[in-house]
Amino acid sequence: MAIDGRHPGYRNNRGLCLKALGRLDDAEADFRAAVDAAPGFADAARNLGHLRLQRGRLAEAAAGLSRALAAAPQRADLAASLHWMKPAALRLDGLDALETRLVASVRTHRDESPTAVTPFGALTLPLTPLELRAVAASHARLAERNAAACARMRGPPGRHAARGPSA
Repeated sequence: MAIDGRHPGYRNNRGLCLKALGRLDDAEADFRAAVDAAPGFADAARNLGHLRLQRGRLAEAAAGLSRALAAAPQRADLAASLHWMKPAALRLDGLDALETRLVASVRTHRDESPTAVTPFGALTLPLTPLELRAVAASHARLAERNAAACARMRGPPGRHAARGPSA
């Protein structure tokens, strides 16, 4: 099996690696290539938007995230990304509608998965104290599930214990 360097998923993942290495121009090129190849690829659009925001290009970031949200309206994380730009983008149209969508997402949330809104992000929304606690609780449950999964992957205690010198 060969790796297809043109595949949007590959380009998105490589962009994440390049971003982590501080190679922002190369990361942006990969995210852009992934979005160009698959305009509905919301993860790549989100990564491109976040990188552009990090680089101070707010209008480009907001436009790209808005297109991604239009392509994947069920993705509350994209709405959240746009909403968190609000303080820096007071002239951006549609932010009140995004806030309404995020609040609705929290209010219709089911307990089996965490909300797309993080506990700190929830503080920027007009939520009741009970709704804020529900957001925090959903993420606490996720953290517990992740910790349990990590423990299962490690196996029984002592399995990876350091070995002494061999005789």
